[in-house]
Amino acid sequence: MGRPFVELLPSRLADAGNLVAALRSAFARIAELERVLVVIDEVEEIAPVRSEPAQPGGLHGVANELPKLIPGFRERDERLLVCATDSVRGASTA
Repeated sequence: MGRPFVELLPSRLADAGNLVAALRSAFARIAELERVLVVIDEVEEIAPVRSEPAQPGGLHGVANELPKLIPGFRERDERLLVCATDSVRGASTA
């Protein structure tokens, strides 16, 4: 795709101790790039469905932080953010 690739794994960000601060720091480093493809794998770990109860381990704060970071990320057209999950919770079978 002709741009740097950055993969953010919530479990590795959590290893830093403060997941919100680690997420902010990662996006601050990414902000230095003009063009980038960022993939957040297992995004449900930091952005659960809002109707679910508050997540353990301070993940609720992270779920609130991610939407705050996205507008700054989108300031440049050459940036692409992909959020991936393999969770199919809530999917119905018809």
